[in-house]
Amino acid sequence: LWSQIYTPQLLQEFKAKLDQAEKITAGNPDALKRVRFMRENLFAPIFAQAAAHDREQAAIASWQVSVPGQVQLRPFKGEVTEVGTTVTIADTPAALQITFQCQEPAIDKMVRKAKSRDANNIFLDSCVEVLINPSADRIHYYHFIVNADGVLYDSRMASNDPGLDLSWNSAATAQAQIGKDSWQVVLTLPKADLGPLSPDGVPVNFARHRALDPVVPENYYQWSPVAGRSFHATERWGRMILPR
Repeated sequence: LWSQIYTPQLLQEFKAKLDQAEKITAGNPDALKRVRFMRENLFAPIFAQAAAHDREQAAIASWQVSVPGQVQLRPFKGEVTEVGTTVTIADTPAALQITFQCQEPAIDKMVRKAKSRDANNIFLDSCVEVLINPSADRIHYYHFIVNADGVLYDSRMASNDPGLDLSWNSAATAQAQIGKDSWQVVLTLPKADLGPLSPDGVPVNFARHRALDPVVPENYYQWSPVAGRSFHATERWGRMILPR
């Protein structure tokens, strides 16, 4: 929308023509009123949305973590962080190791139903997710989910394809540990499964579903700086900068 239809050049042309129209109609109050009505009611909302898009793009461009490093997850849509989620990323010659430390004062209310590898409904559990785009094309990516019991799901996906490849299985491993008021997942992703990792930064999103019974108001968290339609909005992911 903002790169092909309402381009920066076109928006500047709109503004210039509106300015010109106000000058031409300066001596005609009724005509000037109509021009200003069009500016405020037809064009101002477009200009405001374009400015918001520019701010989002600037935030995404600067959103990165250097490895080894650590990030905190943010509420997916709301503003109140009811529980903390810390993600620590480490790099080894053979794998990426990603550790989620999840605060949870209601351990006994967590939903933990998935029991087998690639369970279809694992995303309904209390779980954490890693979505990683090794090539940085922001199209082809891998999706890993681990619930609080350490059950693993992995799939290969593409943002331009509504399907997913559940037949793909990595050699990833997951360990989970539940404590008194927190739980932890250590997810190890072999680099051999991921393929070449972009030296300019790997787009990635980290996420958490805080599934409790009964449900809590704020139950989704992610690392992306911009609330999106889902965790899978690849254009809104930050970048993971690996050692060269």
